[in-house]
Amino acid sequence: IGPNGAGKSTFVDAVSGFLPEHTGEVRLGDDRLNELAPHQRARVGLRRTFQQDRVPPSLTVYEYMNFIAQGKASREEIMEILDFFGCPAPGVRI
Repeated sequence: IGPNGAGKSTFVDAVSGFLPEHTGEVRLGDDRLNELAPHQRARVGLRRTFQQDRVPPSLTVYEYMNFIAQGKASREEIMEILDFFGCPAPGVRI
């Protein structure tokens, strides 16, 4: 966690094998991973994922929150959360 430009993505890219190594070692337990390609590192449990913001524009704020909650939050709870964070009105389209 840190501000933009702090090197978070660069660090993750280096550890996961998406950037060539310069110095140091990448280890998972006792295993040295430096020689492994990203897909090989993934096979041993070191994976990198990419953020994808794909929100259907037809959804309302409430519909999206309800979808994300996977049915585990009541309408009342979702409304409380939206209010607490100062989100747009529940009926606003994303």
